Amino acid sequence: MLQHRQRIGVGELTRQISRALGRFPVLEVEGEIASFKVGPTGHWHFSLVEGSDKLSCVLFSSHTWQFNSLPQVGQQVAVRGQVSVFGARSQLSFQATWMCKRGAGERLRELARRREILSKEGLFDPSRKRPLPRFPRRVGIVTSLGAAALQDVRKVVAQRFPGFPLLICPSRVQGQVTQELIAAIAAAGARCDVVLLVRGGGAREDLAAFDEMDVVRAVAACPVPLVAGIGHGSDQTLVDLAADRIAATPSQAAELVIPKRAELARQVQVRQDRLVRALEQGQRSRRTRLQGLRLRHPQERVNQGKLRAADLSLRLQEAIGRCQIDWRRGLMQQAAQLDAYSPLKVLGRGYSLALDESGQAVRSTQALVVGQRLSLRFGQGAATVQVEDIES
Repeated sequence: MLQHRQRIGVGELTRQISRALGRFPVLEVEGEIASFKVGPTGHWHFSLVEGSDKLSCVLFSSHTWQFNSLPQVGQQVAVRGQVSVFGARSQLSFQATWMCKRGAGERLRELARRREILSKEGLFDPSRKRPLPRFPRRVGIVTSLGAAALQDVRKVVAQRFPGFPLLICPSRVQGQVTQELIAAIAAAGARCDVVLLVRGGGAREDLAAFDEMDVVRAVAACPVPLVAGIGHGSDQTLVDLAADRIAATPSQAAELVIPKRAELARQVQVRQDRLVRALEQGQRSRRTRLQGLRLRHPQERVNQGKLRAADLSLRLQEAIGRCQIDWRRGLMQQAAQLDAYSPLKVLGRGYSLALDESGQAVRSTQALVVGQRLSLRFGQGAATVQVEDIES
């Protein structure tokens, strides 16, 4: 037989659980921060993990004043407080009043190790980054079919270029999905001009798949540029470091690669107008030349040729005349120089020239002998003389 059970409302059950938890002593719990955010009222909402176990925590704003900086995801911390039921949804939570940082947690150390390995492989080298195509023919999208990120991308496409070709390569984006992501990235890269790898925001641990080294290598090996739009602007994964471009949101990722249809149509029209103007200008130029050829009679062209030949002949005669004048002037100058150096000119100035019996000029007394007959030449006339005495 069924025993009679006491029935109570949800609110009463919540209050009884809260009173029971209130009897728990103040505890100090240590773990790694898996997620962290500051609420609108200044409360710190975070979760601590240890292995596969996870604990939701809250540190009210009345206690946050004692800290100089915000804790970071991946840090190992110790918190002190009590277990309670928190919030309108009556969630079990650890209400902390104190926190102490213990250094880098296991996950943060593992992330740093992976980052160092992949960096040594050159996957984060800025020189590897490829420019995005200006007018892609097809865009591949890697995400979950039920993800809000896919709807965000489709909304951007509908606004910028309705009907733009998309290839959706579905894959889960949370949990143990490494092989799914690798296959989807390869499929999109093989059939598209650019790939979008997108996922909406969430807790940092929900993005763990994008820190897997094999996924990062698949992103780096993608044959076409890849844009990563994972989480929110404050989230950064190892995939972001290997992607060709990073977008703060899936919508921004779509805006980077989907062209605006109106802008594309305007550019096409501008180029078409330039081509038409160039063709029209070429036609006008050819028409003008053709009309010029038709208007000129063959006899007119012959007459123009004769006039040009006569003009060239006149120019040639004038050039020859100038050359003759220059040639005569040069000859006269050379004749004057030769005349100035003529022996007769020298004799005309009072000098004489002594010649021996053979007609050779006597230049020294050593060539003379007493009794030798010489011929003296003057500027006007000549005389024969005999050597009677020789002075050295």
